[in-house]
Amino acid sequence: MVLRNEDNYEKNRNYWKYLSAKFKKEQNQLGSITTQFKLMSPDGKLRMTNVINYKQIIDLTEGLQ
Repeated sequence: MVLRNEDNYEKNRNYWKYLSAKFKKEQNQLGSITTQFKLMSPDGKLRMTNVINYKQIIDLTEGLQ
């Protein structure tokens, strides 16, 4: 996950679950600005992955401050 600079798939997945639950509890939706692409995962399989562009990253980080 680029935002966390973390290579461990399990840690990224758990962080995403936590973040998604937090946003849902706050009635926010991050998924509405993302696009899904199939990217190669560490286990060699193609998996659907949420992807955002540079402007969306800046908008997201400004929204968290």
